[in-house]
Amino acid sequence: MSKVPVLNANKAPESEPFYVMECTLIVERTETMGSLTTERRAELDGYLIKEVLESALAMMREVVK
Repeated sequence: MSKVPVLNANKAPESEPFYVMECTLIVERTETMGSLTTERRAELDGYLIKEVLESALAMMREVVK
């Protein structure tokens, strides 16, 4: 588990509240064709803001496509 980051209040958006979320994301894909097996795996564990989480989810979708 990662540590809660220290946020600089001077860098927080002024127009709305600034939130971080603790996230653990793991996606896996296993394909078997005959005797050949391929695996894809992506992991992310940390504290993310909403925009970074959305980008991470989009990238992880590519892993399981």
